[in-house]
Amino acid sequence: MLDAFRPTWRRTAAAAVVAGAAFLLPQEAPLAYYPLNHPSDVYYLEITCAASVESETRIYFDTGSSFNELECIRWPIAPSSQPYTYTFPLWDAPLCTIRVEPLRRAGELLVTNMRIYTRSGREIKRFVRDDFDATHELAGIFPTPDGWKFVTTPTATHPFSHCGFFPPIIPAGMNVRNLQRCLLSWSYLALMLWILLLAVYFAARWPAAEDKDGEWKMENGRWRSAAPHPPSLPTPSVASRLPSPLPRPKAGWRCIVRDALFLALLALLFSTVGNRGLIKDFIHHARFLVQPVEPGLRLEFDLKVDRPTTAQLFWDTGHGFNEAESQRREYESQPDRQTLRFDLPPLRSIKALRFDPLSAEGRLDIRGIRIVDHGRRTRLVLPLGCLQADHQIASVAVGETATVITTTPGAGDPILQFTPAASAAINRLLQVEPLPAPRR
Repeated sequence: MLDAFRPTWRRTAAAAVVAGAAFLLPQEAPLAYYPLNHPSDVYYLEITCAASVESETRIYFDTGSSFNELECIRWPIAPSSQPYTYTFPLWDAPLCTIRVEPLRRAGELLVTNMRIYTRSGREIKRFVRDDFDATHELAGIFPTPDGWKFVTTPTATHPFSHCGFFPPIIPAGMNVRNLQRCLLSWSYLALMLWILLLAVYFAARWPAAEDKDGEWKMENGRWRSAAPHPPSLPTPSVASRLPSPLPRPKAGWRCIVRDALFLALLALLFSTVGNRGLIKDFIHHARFLVQPVEPGLRLEFDLKVDRPTTAQLFWDTGHGFNEAESQRREYESQPDRQTLRFDLPPLRSIKALRFDPLSAEGRLDIRGIRIVDHGRRTRLVLPLGCLQADHQIASVAVGETATVITTTPGAGDPILQFTPAASAAINRLLQVEPLPAPRR
């Protein structure tokens, strides 16, 4: 039996061929081991939502291989008037597109918050209503005072909405962590297989056998009598019934080390088969081409107004606030939550920022202020208290989830100023942001 553990070139080649053939077989669910040296870089999806009916919510992720059931988050959801927050770890892979299946039947799914962030709390992407489109079996995506809602059609059975990322979101350090996962999972499984093979090997190397009558036993590779006195020589008929002596194992640590190394090679080969899905995914993701983001930054406000008018953003580059260095934006003609966007100038620094939220008397609720790039990735989240009253502002009430701004009665040109700390933080981003190429 020990001869089966003796390494030869033929056995090594046969094991490599069998392992290679098995590696080429498809594996839907890769064996994955997730010890991470830098867990702060892992991405999470956070969504706060409430449903009007009992159903199931699904979110699919396209990581370069189209949508599939393995790269999907699903959870049952019950009707509730209060939104609940769900947090899910994401794959260490490029995120090209997501598909949201809000419900599996007719109903409404209210979303008050949806974002991608790291474990350290740094926001990567904040989703807003206009990131999604009513792709299939959706009556529409409508704004609400606290967010937006997906409304499915009355006959809906498989409604969904798409949100694409241009360019795809690629986690920082993705390839290094995936390589670590491959090596650690590979070595872990190989060690387990090696231990099992060694157990079989040592059990076979020193057998303890005894015949069925208990009269003969194995000692040092030879059959000897168990009786206290040597019996007379057995007749040929008796000797023919005795089991054949096993070959005596070769002594010495060199043979043991040689056989153990051969078993380790077998364990490494077949642990590669067990981790083939993880290895193939790592190679696929490492080959993903990183597309550059178009230079330029934008200032976004998540807000709602009681009287939609016109907003204007001014920046001071050393010449004071003037109409030439400003942008106007029109509010949507509805009082619910919406997102207002302003393009920041392609400069290295600005001296001050001014925000004129309304062109008449009114009230403004700001839920979020952030700087994003042209791929709509969050580059900086500004605190809700970064705005201070300047002109025709009656009050600025900063809360945990919103800043409520009220103008004075009869106001015609209310003005808010960004704090010096907020302006300095924006300048730091502008200094590292590549300038757009000059137009020809």
